[in-house]
Amino acid sequence: DCATFVLSTDRKTLYVGARDTVVALDTDRAKINNQKGMVSKKRQFRIRSMECLNFIHVVVQLNDTHLYICGTYAFKPTCDLQTFAVVTDADGNHRLLDGKGVTPYTNKYKNTAILVDGELYAATKNDFQGIDPIITRTLGSKTILKTEQWMESDATFVASINIPIAPDDQKIYFFFSETAKEFNYLEKVVVSRVARICKNDAGGEKLLQKKWTTFVKATLSCTPEGQLPYSVIQHVFALPHHGGDTVLYAVFTPQWKVGDLWSSAVCAFSLAAINKVFDDGKFKEESSFSQWMTYEGEVPDPRPGSCSITPTSHNTHSFMRQHYVMDEKIQPIDNRPLLVQPNVKYTQITVHELHNSLGRTYYVMFLGTDQGIIHKAVVVGNEAYIVEEILLFVRPEAIRSLLLSPEEGILHVGHGKGVLQITMANCGIHKSCTDCIAARDPYCAWNGPRWFLLSWVLPFLRDGLKQDIEGGRPEIGCSRSSSSSRRSRASPSSVTVVVVMTLVFFSFPDNLKMEGPGCRSLSKANKASGQEKLLLRDSQSLPQGNLCQEAANCSKICCVKGGGGSFQNILAKNNCLDFDLAYGEDSRGVVAVEGI
Repeated sequence: DCATFVLSTDRKTLYVGARDTVVALDTDRAKINNQKGMVSKKRQFRIRSMECLNFIHVVVQLNDTHLYICGTYAFKPTCDLQTFAVVTDADGNHRLLDGKGVTPYTNKYKNTAILVDGELYAATKNDFQGIDPIITRTLGSKTILKTEQWMESDATFVASINIPIAPDDQKIYFFFSETAKEFNYLEKVVVSRVARICKNDAGGEKLLQKKWTTFVKATLSCTPEGQLPYSVIQHVFALPHHGGDTVLYAVFTPQWKVGDLWSSAVCAFSLAAINKVFDDGKFKEESSFSQWMTYEGEVPDPRPGSCSITPTSHNTHSFMRQHYVMDEKIQPIDNRPLLVQPNVKYTQITVHELHNSLGRTYYVMFLGTDQGIIHKAVVVGNEAYIVEEILLFVRPEAIRSLLLSPEEGILHVGHGKGVLQITMANCGIHKSCTDCIAARDPYCAWNGPRWFLLSWVLPFLRDGLKQDIEGGRPEIGCSRSSSSSRRSRASPSSVTVVVVMTLVFFSFPDNLKMEGPGCRSLSKANKASGQEKLLLRDSQSLPQGNLCQEAANCSKICCVKGGGGSFQNILAKNNCLDFDLAYGEDSRGVVAVEGI
């Protein structure tokens, strides 16, 4: 269950929290640098349930030498200080720390954590039953703080964010969904929330001792016009934009399925607009004779939620205990979703800012689904459209985490059984000017007889490159012979579907196998009918050259080079990738063969 990623400060090592394991992966060579087995308590229980394993939920890099790692530890949340050598105390005992309030008791509950200035801010379930949601601050030298009962028992945390807009910015944001008690309906109504706390919060002197005094929360709205709201937040990614504001891209699903199918929406929120609601908006109030009505009375100074609150702000502390919910909903930019996608459940999102060949800026969203598919969508104006659908697995496998390495052009994908690495751009599948421009991929452009990946091209050489991201009209960039010689595979409203040769960083033993239709094992490949297809995609088990030769009876075979190896492409040469050839004819990792 590889749901926790952290990239080292030098961006050369990817640390992955998994089941009973923390893995250090070399991002340059795509190999395991180190693997540290975390203590499992499963053997101590007669019932050998999956819940008795140690699922790693928190991995943060404290400094250049130490990681802070927390796991479920079989219903006993525990943290560990790691250097990839066992850390011991003065008596030589393995040093373990209490992880309560940092990581959940079992793997079925979500959590989020962020390390800021040496302090760990975490949101999780604080009990065995999963009915006590909590936001805490631990580590560091500041007072350990936690929330009171300010969130509902079913709160589900999905993200935590700190954006230092200014050097003195003190705010940290948590995103979650919960039942809305302000609605008195027969059916429980779930809403999405953003909560804000301040880093300089020291707790109260009399009231709210060792509790947050700056906690406030507001409702996030993501509702397409004329439709039911998408009220359950799944994930959030923050991206600073030019001009000083930060935009939060969030994926939502509705509370209920429609016709046994999920759908998803992506909404973008301005961080400035969020803070305006917290700083200037009205509060809700609950009393014995009314349920969460708008509060119209006087607000104390300092204002609840402000970072100027001190331990002696007694009036504010008293007011805040009953007035921590904002009355106004936070609306998305342009009051509408960027993207609404039927029959899909998005689980993860990450966003990349790209400057294209014409000097324009585009925001490219990578969206992971519960079926193991990546959607690449481009934001144009006040809407987004999907330009590429990337199929990762033979069998559906939910995507648990996404992490971009834009400098390397790589997207790291975590799922239930391992970690994959795919490229952000698959320009090599475009075999004509028409196809390339109609695909509307801002990473790709056409010039003369071939495609170009823009990250390869120096700025002063981009003059002749052709793109039309907004319209995908090949007639404005391609010659008549090019655009009419063959019918384009794409149109301005189509989606390019590709199967990716994934580089498997790390995989649990039951997933170490060759995957793909047709020749599923090398032992059967030399007896194949010639109509089957073999896709070798496990970098830890790359076959020797002679085994590739033995598999030559498969009609489409892809053996790949990796890390300086000597493997050769067999048969399907134009559709296979040599990982050592950064400027090869096909973009790294792509297999564009019908039927694979």
